[in-house]
Amino acid sequence: MSKIDTIKIKGFRSFRDTTISIAKKSLIIGANDVGKTNLIYALRLLFDKRISESDLELFDSDYCIYSDDSVIVIEVQLSDVKEECLLSVFKGMIRDGKLMIRFLKEKDKPYEIYCGFDPEDMIQFNSRFYIRHLFMECVDTNRDLDKFIKKERLSLLANAKLVREEEQYLEDQEIEKSLQEKLLNINNSIENLSYIQKALDVVNEEMKELSVHNSKSSLSFTVPETDMSKVLSNVSLSFKENGKEVGTGGDGKNNQIFLATWVSKQYLNENNDEYVCFYAIEEPESHLHPQQQRKLSSYIVDKFNSQVLLTSHSPFIGTNFIPSDIVKLKKDNGLTIAASGGASKLISEGFDRFNYRLNLITSDLFFVNGLFLVEGPSEKILYQAICDELGIDLDYFNVSIISTDGIGFAPYISMCQLLDIPFVLRTDNDIFNKKRKGENYQFCAGINRLYNLFDSKVIFDEVLRLKYSKTDWEWEVESKDSPKVIPSEKKNKINKITTDMEKIGLFLAQTDLETDLVTQLSEVSELKEDKEKLIKKLKEKKATNMYQFVKSKQNLSQLEFSELFKPIKLLLDIINEKVKYE
Repeated sequence: MSKIDTIKIKGFRSFRDTTISIAKKSLIIGANDVGKTNLIYALRLLFDKRISESDLELFDSDYCIYSDDSVIVIEVQLSDVKEECLLSVFKGMIRDGKLMIRFLKEKDKPYEIYCGFDPEDMIQFNSRFYIRHLFMECVDTNRDLDKFIKKERLSLLANAKLVREEEQYLEDQEIEKSLQEKLLNINNSIENLSYIQKALDVVNEEMKELSVHNSKSSLSFTVPETDMSKVLSNVSLSFKENGKEVGTGGDGKNNQIFLATWVSKQYLNENNDEYVCFYAIEEPESHLHPQQQRKLSSYIVDKFNSQVLLTSHSPFIGTNFIPSDIVKLKKDNGLTIAASGGASKLISEGFDRFNYRLNLITSDLFFVNGLFLVEGPSEKILYQAICDELGIDLDYFNVSIISTDGIGFAPYISMCQLLDIPFVLRTDNDIFNKKRKGENYQFCAGINRLYNLFDSKVIFDEVLRLKYSKTDWEWEVESKDSPKVIPSEKKNKINKITTDMEKIGLFLAQTDLETDLVTQLSEVSELKEDKEKLIKKLKEKKATNMYQFVKSKQNLSQLEFSELFKPIKLLLDIINEKVKYE
């Protein structure tokens, strides 16, 4: 079955020059105003029957303000084009099931359509000649159930009539005949009501006084419809519960009814061999709670064999999409781009590292502007509390703090890179023991942990990787019981690598979270407890005791300029710098 593989958009709205891969069932996600609707509209220019010739001429505002070029190009690459209706329409323009269609619009000139299998040798047309046989059906965010039903009512009724069995058809005829007789009797009875007959008596008297032409005529109220077939074609929408009519409900229910009705209409025509249709649905989750969003997503995906594109802000809609079918759009200096080029196996491979944990982090990974990765829940509790005391609303900046909970930073970093998400991290830097060739050594575990990210190419920075060696943060000791103290000859090198790591958002504790917190807080505030006892307490039942600690009014806002708070400050600086261009 024909499908769109890629769409190239050049000079159109928020797209300067971007190529995006699209899957057969694609979920297009991203923050508000990132360009999801612009992407769908670009496809509509090529395939939507509702786009008129005048709409195709476009406005000056449709040209990308970041481009000096006054030309808009929208080009799709289709594969598996084997349907007879398309082979006959495009004739020799298809090869090996591949077809390209290009929309080109230069300012102050008519639009042009190009078709062919070779981008350097395409045939020019002056219209979308294929639109009857290759098109897209779209549902936008402005769904009006009543308007849609009024528009589609006749076709819904006609389709239902076509699928009747002979027995049902005969039964319906008898019922309609009976209803027609009853309607005539009811109408006659209504017109015989005294107040119906006399309601216009005064008006008729005045009409006769106004003109002689009115002397032999009169106004009267009559029943508006006497033909039962017209009554039946004008039925209105209602919703019933337990057999009782309750109206069509709230916005959530109306959205479900709208989409179910729309899908049923398309579904009836899914196997029509006279055309090929793609589908685009914007924000299907409107007014629905999470469970219903997931259900609606599976309903839409399962109903269609054809290509479907959904745009959404909801992580729950993504439940039924495999990661390689998700297109994450983002802004880069005001321009819309797709992370990893759109639907990508790379994203799927990255997600595979999370296994069952995927559902816990989907919303953060797909919808944030920045991530702060920490080792456990204690860090998350502490940093959230510091931000709250400082009046820093992380939700306002669309920043999330994620605890890696023992699986390490590598898979999270890989996903941040694949999805173009700015990130910082903080890790403890305890001194651990190890043995090599019978000799005892100690080393800074945090530095080693971060260096392994470069050594394993999770973070690709050959300059930094080659600048240091693992011997720079390890030293020989007499036994495993030797005091855990960094030798003076190692401190200079360790300070240098710590500084280099911080420049790229990788932060090391001076010791560990609890020790650093108590030490740095005691420098700016008077603690109620003995420092050593407090450190020991915080290390026991970590999350529980950290929660109690931050609730005990410890003046955490005084940590704003501490080493501890550096990761948040850097991440917010990165986010604010990017926002300037968006």
